[in-house]
Amino acid sequence: MHLLAVEVWHWRGLEHHALADLSPHLNLVLGPNESGKSRLFEAIRYALFEPSKGAAQNKKDLQGWSATEPPRVRVTFETDAGPYTVTKQFLKSPATLLEGGGETLRQEEAEARLRQLLALPEPAGRSGAGQLESLGSWPLLWLSQGDSRKPPQEHLSGSGRGRLQDALALEVGEAATGEEGRRIHARARAEAEKYWTATWKETGELRRAREAAAAADAVLEEARERREALHRTAADLAAARERLAGLEPRLARARAELRSAEEREAAAREARRQLDLQEARTRAEEQQLRHLREQSGRRGALAEEQERLLARQAEAHAGRTTLEGRLEQQRTALREADQALKESETAERESETRLRLARLAARRRGLESSRAELAERLARARTLQAEATRLRGLVAAESIDTVALKGINRAEAEMQAAHARLLGAAARVEVRALRTFSVDGESLAAGTEQSWTLTEPRVFRLGELAELRVEPGGDSLEALRQSRRDAEQALRSLLDSHGAESPEQARIRHEERERNEREAARAFDRLGLAAPDGVEALEESVQAAGAELSRMEGLPGDLPGEAEAEQGARAARTALETARARRDAARESYANARLESETLGERVEGLARESDRLARQLDELPGAQALETALAAAEQAWQESLALRQGYREAWESLGGEQVALELDRVRQALQRLEEERTGAAREAERLDAVLRSREGEALHEAVQEAEAEAARAGAELERVERRAQAVRLLVEVLEAALQEIQARFTAPIMARIRPYLRRLFPGSELALGEDLALQGLRTGNTAEPFGMLSGGAQEQLAILVRIGLAELLAGDGRLPVILDDALINTDPARLQAMQAVLYQAARGLQVIVFTCQEADFDTLGAERVIRLPPRPRGR
Repeated sequence: MHLLAVEVWHWRGLEHHALADLSPHLNLVLGPNESGKSRLFEAIRYALFEPSKGAAQNKKDLQGWSATEPPRVRVTFETDAGPYTVTKQFLKSPATLLEGGGETLRQEEAEARLRQLLALPEPAGRSGAGQLESLGSWPLLWLSQGDSRKPPQEHLSGSGRGRLQDALALEVGEAATGEEGRRIHARARAEAEKYWTATWKETGELRRAREAAAAADAVLEEARERREALHRTAADLAAARERLAGLEPRLARARAELRSAEEREAAAREARRQLDLQEARTRAEEQQLRHLREQSGRRGALAEEQERLLARQAEAHAGRTTLEGRLEQQRTALREADQALKESETAERESETRLRLARLAARRRGLESSRAELAERLARARTLQAEATRLRGLVAAESIDTVALKGINRAEAEMQAAHARLLGAAARVEVRALRTFSVDGESLAAGTEQSWTLTEPRVFRLGELAELRVEPGGDSLEALRQSRRDAEQALRSLLDSHGAESPEQARIRHEERERNEREAARAFDRLGLAAPDGVEALEESVQAAGAELSRMEGLPGDLPGEAEAEQGARAARTALETARARRDAARESYANARLESETLGERVEGLARESDRLARQLDELPGAQALETALAAAEQAWQESLALRQGYREAWESLGGEQVALELDRVRQALQRLEEERTGAAREAERLDAVLRSREGEALHEAVQEAEAEAARAGAELERVERRAQAVRLLVEVLEAALQEIQARFTAPIMARIRPYLRRLFPGSELALGEDLALQGLRTGNTAEPFGMLSGGAQEQLAILVRIGLAELLAGDGRLPVILDDALINTDPARLQAMQAVLYQAARGLQVIVFTCQEADFDTLGAERVIRLPPRPRGR
């Protein structure tokens, strides 16, 4: 079976598209994005596999944007029984029509015959037609956009897998994987499931038997443990009583040792108290000795410092006397420099006054000349301003500016376009009389012709024979006439709003407005040259010049020239700067001398204060002789106190020192431990005695014998179930090994078909097919590459190769269509060339239809039929 032609109407935005004269070999359908490639692919699938009846959401989504016509598709295909054409209409008046093989069938009969021609299984329920199980092996052959990277098994249903198995069985002559073989394997598996999981872990009867045996063993172990526990309790009671008897003499010895340790600790504590008192006295003697030594050292240091300070005071007094004479000289020089500076400042002010008056006289002469020039410019500027204002008023009075004219031109163009569209949609009716007859009552002789151009519906009466009704353009003509009327009204409204009779008059007025605007701009340019800052600023300049000339009246007549006055002013400024520099130097010298005098005075006063402080500190200390006597007495007292402290320490250490308290703690803790041990042993003996008395009536030995009998029975049952489970497992493993061997022989025809294609794209690699022909990935040497770990391009290439191989197997001696909708979008240019060679080779036995938007990438495909789809207008 292969496709011959496809045609769709009103299909999800496609008003009408067709694929005609499809080649039975290699076809290439080209079109930009949104041109309808995927919609055509979808329409083929709906035509062959989807019943026309029903209003599910997927069918509602087929409705065209206009929502006026129902979606419709027609597909013509070739089968062994000849060509057939199926036509389906969805949603509104759904219908199915099948024509071919000498019969014409409709609705359910057509759907049933179509499923028979396509070898489709019966749909499972009312909505089963769109389900994978109802499509048989066809999903393997057609790849929609976005599914190119999915492995074939995702599109393989049970019915499709059955068709593949039947095709393989016919080719290899093997029936062991037929229904009987699968039934035997299924029965063995069902029996095994009573004992094992799918991964051979224990379950069901085997696990229950093992759990029962384990439970019986646990009961036996518990009974034995209870009997042994009773024996251990009796032994423990005897040991506890023996331990109590042995603790009494040990407690007596520990109490005697505690009394002896307490007496030693009391004596040592008294000796330590005497030692602590003597250590406090020794520290006091040592502190007194240290204090006297510090006073003696401080008195010597203060005496030395006082001698050095007296020498520095004498030196400072001598320097201060010399500095006071130099300070008086600097004061006199500063007064002389101040007087000279005042005289220079007076002379400089007088020279600046003469220079200013000389400059005013020169400026008065310049102002008189420029005032006349400004007055002339002002008169010329006023004339230009009046002209520019007049022209600007004319421009403002005209309402048709560039924006308004563009609107009028656009409205005129829209009116003309609407009129052109109306004329283009008009109907031309031509009548040629074969014999004499009348049209609308007028006779038309035989052999003559008459024609009419109609933009309105009209009825022609053809004699007494008939009436001919002509409706130009259908429903759209009235819309075109209304569009023209709307465009004329819009143009008239624009012209009226501007007071224009016609677009031509509006253009003339716009040209006059632009001419006035240009003249006004030139006038304003000339005005800018005459008065750059404006006429008002020029008027203010003329008035300012007159006012300044008025202020300059009354200047003296004996003023020097400007150059002479400038030279005198420069000389006065130079003399002033020299006097100011001399005054600043004298002031700085006087300030330095004064600062030095003040610093030296502060130093003299500081030395005097330091001398007084040292004298007071020496007066506060004892005399040198008294300090020496006190030091000797303190030294002797400290040595005597050290000897006493050593005696007390030796007495304390002879009694044990720090170890006495530790020894007492040790003896007390040992006694406490023995007493606690005796208490615990007594309690344990009481507890064990109570346990023995409470269990005197239990038949523990008989319970052990009963548990042993039950454990033996459960063990025998487990052994029986284990033997059966192992036998079933062995049977399943043998059957599955045989099935795997047969499966390998079954996959050989598929591998043989795919291997030539695989070598083109994946040289050195072999295909890995799993159970039920599932694509697992590639094997290269000893390396396995799972399908999911391959790159996106490799996944889509490998999936297409496997689908081609399966299509060739299913086709047998016939031909089947393989359709790829943009299925190579992840493939690089080098691999794309190899894939084109594969498709060309596969097209010798299959019909291959490739939809793509990348025309340049498929220049070397070698397609027998190339169809280009026009781009779909935006908004449709």
